[in-house]
Amino acid sequence: MPIVLDPSDPQNLLSEAARRRIDKAYVSAEAIRTKAEADAEARARVGKRVDEAPDGLERREAELESVRLILGAMLKEYSAAREDAIRAGRISESGWNLREIMARELDGLASSAGLTDIDRHTIELELSVDLRTATEEAISEVVQPAAASPKSRPAKEATPARPEIVTNEHDNRATRWKDVEITFLSDERVQIRNGNQTETQNYAEWGFADRRTGKPNQAWVTLRAMAELNGIIRDGARAGAAWPKVEKRIQEIRKVLRKHFGIAADPIPFIEGTGYQSRLKKIGCSPSFRT
Repeated sequence: MPIVLDPSDPQNLLSEAARRRIDKAYVSAEAIRTKAEADAEARARVGKRVDEAPDGLERREAELESVRLILGAMLKEYSAAREDAIRAGRISESGWNLREIMARELDGLASSAGLTDIDRHTIELELSVDLRTATEEAISEVVQPAAASPKSRPAKEATPARPEIVTNEHDNRATRWKDVEITFLSDERVQIRNGNQTETQNYAEWGFADRRTGKPNQAWVTLRAMAELNGIIRDGARAGAAWPKVEKRIQEIRKVLRKHFGIAADPIPFIEGTGYQSRLKKIGCSPSFRT
């Protein structure tokens, strides 16, 4: 049975299959919120005082993660639908203002989740980066074939290379997580490929040192476990920690990665039925890691 929407709802622009995928994101987001509430209730049952447990912070993180999850699904579906419509000639390049559509969706999600002004602004900044990336990818995929067509360019000219996505003309760092690679060379050192740049750093240089001991902190241990698990942490047992602690470490990892790479999007989203899954091109271990 077709899904009936309000005539002004921007999801009318999407196929029924695309709407269902967004609905699935809503279900996954609700699971994230429900788990946060269940964890808080579990702590209350064992007599842990509210001021001893970061329940408010965890609920806030759950709401933010839920909004990010849904917005990510929406942006993906709207971008794909817009690209298809342009290729089919149904709309022009200026048709479908993606930024306005996503701003409207954010309004509804922020209101429903009760986001603070600061949290909403954070999400807006992340969305702005994702929108810019989505637009650049769409332009390179839609416009480039026409530019390379023999009818539009002299035969003697070489086909133009796909443009690199860079922050400025002097900076070839990645602006998307799928262009970032992290390889553990040892327990305490990694090789980082950031766009066209490659560097090696230890845990302290990267901001993963325990301030009390100077040794690798637990977030680093969790990141290393994720590398050993090929980018996916499905449960606490595989990560060597209780699940609530894994969730806390993932939050810390996100903060460090966003600061280091300057990419606002979530690098390690929670995927319902999978667990925490890296969005990086690669996170793993080199052969020397085991030697």
